[in-house]
Amino acid sequence: MEDELHYMHKQMTQVPLGGEVLSPQVERNISSEVISYLRKMQVSYLNSIYDPRFLDMWKEIKVEDGESLYDYVGNHLGYRLEVKRMVWKKRQLMFVVVNTGFAPLYDRCKARIIAKGTDGDVAYMDIGMDFGNMLPDEQRDVVMDFSCLVKDSAYELYLETRRRKDNARICFVGQQKDRELYLGRLDAV
Repeated sequence: MEDELHYMHKQMTQVPLGGEVLSPQVERNISSEVISYLRKMQVSYLNSIYDPRFLDMWKEIKVEDGESLYDYVGNHLGYRLEVKRMVWKKRQLMFVVVNTGFAPLYDRCKARIIAKGTDGDVAYMDIGMDFGNMLPDEQRDVVMDFSCLVKDSAYELYLETRRRKDNARICFVGQQKDRELYLGRLDAV
């Protein structure tokens, strides 16, 4: 079984995996084992008519912050990009992007910062990083220098990420589907 898991793990960095993926070894429904298994298998979806015994048990099992295992799994299927640890240093912003989902995005993407000034100025700054190939639990450090922006204006900063093939928006945790992800405010100096 472990050899098969290893093979599938290597293959699943390129194509989505899902359906009815849980093996009898995970039938004990210990949340840490279920989560570990789904992450290792890089699961993107589950069959909607999945074994109701599992789904009903998952609704009763609590994991982080009182969230049910059922909701946790639903929130982590596929990719799940999250911005963490934002730090400001003068006119420089540093943050970490983490894929907290069970699978990669599988699509190349482009990311940029949109800086909207209180004076009406709008600047677009390419991040120069593709988050599309990030594996589960992988993180990327982003450092953006805003010294090129007008210093006597304040700016609201947003992160926008789009899929290259069709320009569809890639959403991060906490982002509304029709908006960029708000990062914070850069005050005038």
